[in-house]
Amino acid sequence: MERPPCVANSLFSKDGKPSRLRGHRGTVGGPLTPIALKGRAWIEESALQIVRVETDLQAPIPEIKLFAEHVDIEFGPVTFRDKKVSMWLPMTADIYLDLRGRRIRRMNAFNNYLLFSVDDRQNISAPKEGNLARDSAPIAPAPIRPR
Repeated sequence: MERPPCVANSLFSKDGKPSRLRGHRGTVGGPLTPIALKGRAWIEESALQIVRVETDLQAPIPEIKLFAEHVDIEFGPVTFRDKKVSMWLPMTADIYLDLRGRRIRRMNAFNNYLLFSVDDRQNISAPKEGNLARDSAPIAPAPIRPR
């Protein structure tokens, strides 16, 4: 049995608070205009991973002149060689906007991901004494500028 796609179609969350998923501020410190979205998410049943997400505006927002917005993001597994870790990350993103009288379409493809990690262990040891004389060369005085 195929599961129905998830649909997010409310300006408010379950507890009645305004949704903070998307918003638009026209100026710094200006009022926040919430952006209500509707959409679908495809989830791979065997891996329980999000495969694709599509969102659209619930209704045009004339206050900020946003009349259409469609976002389509596809995810896929990315395996990192160094750490032998696999993550589901965006592979493509297709975005369409009708904003302030301009129609904009941006298509992005993501590849060559790099994994960055920080080790929280610290190794402190005594300094090496073999090259002390070579490493501590005298510092040359700064040149004198003519007046």
